[in-house]
Order: sequence, then structure tokens, then C-alpha cells
Amino acid sequence: MNGAIEFLLEMISDQLSLSNGSKDVLTQNLNQYLPELYRYSVSIMNVVVKPIAYSILGFLLLLELQSLAQRFHSSSSNGFGLEPFIPLFLKIGICTLVMRYLPIFLQAIMEIGIRITQGIADLGIDASNNQSIDISSAMETVSELNFFSRMVLLIVLLIPLLISLITNILVKVMVFMRFLELYVYLCISPMPISTLPSAEISQIGKNFFKLFIAAALQGVLLFIVLSFYPILVNSAFSLGVNQGVIEIASAIIGNCIALGFCLFYTGRWSKSIATAA
Repeated sequence: MNGAIEFLLEMISDQLSLSNGSKDVLTQNLNQYLPELYRYSVSIMNVVVKPIAYSILGFLLLLELQSLAQRFHSSSSNGFGLEPFIPLFLKIGICTLVMRYLPIFLQAIMEIGIRITQGIADLGIDASNNQSIDISSAMETVSELNFFSRMVLLIVLLIPLLISLITNILVKVMVFMRFLELYVYLCISPMPISTLPSAEISQIGKNFFKLFIAAALQGVLLFIVLSFYPILVNSAFSLGVNQGVIEIASAIIGNCIALGFCLFYTGRWSKSIATAA
């Protein structure tokens, strides 16, 4: 019985420390996380989406030229210089340059968030090597309990263990979904970017950049939340004579639920920071 209780405490401690390395992948770029998926996404972008985007760009260029021609036709000015065309040609040139080297530009945006994440990791604030539960002290307390009390303790500890396991799975899912969102953005990126030269629908391209920046920034927020969590756990939980099992189990479950909500809210926080719709 004591061995089973000690095993459960070690499992809970290991799960609460988030020692599975999920947050370490947040320091990786798209071509490092899943290289095969990155190459496939780039192929979709170059072979399928980019030719359509160039067609959209050419069509928008014709519309802008038509708009300029109509303005000149209705203008009473006798002069006909190239000055009004210069901003349009500059926008077309910059947009074409960005679309040609699009993976590099998007990777550069991600690299800013990765540098911030790596800087946070290099600070050395790491609670993963510290046990969130003092198991030796816990077992001394457990040895003083009768058989029935130890049986109840064993059953009660199964609940926070299950919740902590679910939380660790949720962490992995959230990290994967964030990368998957970035891969999808990479595939279709030429189409929204091709709208940037248009005065009427350029908001589509601007909003895409905001969404991509928000998705990249979400990695920073996820890393911060996952870095905070073991430290909060270590400072909050101890199994001793002054705490009952129910209080400890409730604290563990409550912190796991709070972590889950924080993980979901990182997407909303990042979009709020990037002012993305």
C-alpha cells in the first residue's frame, strides 16, 4: 500500500513539473519542428497558391491603373506626370519581393518570438528539477495512518493524477495546434499578401500579417505560462501535517484547471497584443 501511494505521489510530482519537454519545442522554427511538413507546406505555397496570388496581384494592378486613368481623365489639370504612379509601382515591387521570398520573411517574423523565448529560457528560472511534493515527508505522514485511511488516500490521489495527465496532454495539443496553424498560414500566405497594393482590399493582407504575428507571439506566451507553472506548483504544494489530503488534491486540480484556461487564453492574448481580428 505504501509503495502504491509513493508511486502515485512521484507520478503526480513528475506530471506537475511539466518535465516532458513540451515547452522546449517552442524555441524551434517551422523548418525545425516538422521538417517534412514544412517542405510540403512550402511546396503547396510555391506550386499551387503562388501562381494564383500572382494572377490576383496582376488583376489588382490593372484595377489600380484604371482608377488612376479615370482620375486623370476627370481632372482639370493639364499636366500628366509619373508622380501618382510611383507609390503604386513601389507597392507592387515590395509586394512582389515579399512574395518571392515569402518563407524567409515569415521565418524572420517567427524568429523574433523565438529569440524572446530563448532569452526567457536562458534566464535559468527552472523548477523542473525540484519536486512539487515533498515525498519523503509525505511518506512519513502516510506511515502513521491506518489501513483504511491509506486506502482512502490512494483513491483520492488518483483524481489529481488523472487531471495532471490530462493537463500534460492538453499542453502537447496546444503546442501542436499552434504550429499547425502556422503551417496552414504558410501554405496560403501568398493570396492575402497579394492584396496589399490594393487600396480597397489591402486590409486582408494587413490582417493576415497581424494573425501570423499573433500566432508567432502565442509561442512566447505559451512558454511563459509553462515556465510559471512549475514554480507556482513548488511554492503552493507541500504534503505535511498541516495540510489534509483533500486540500492538496483540490489545490492540484485547481491549478491544473487554471493552467488549461491559461493555455486556451494565450491565443486570445496574442491576438489582443497584435490587434488582430
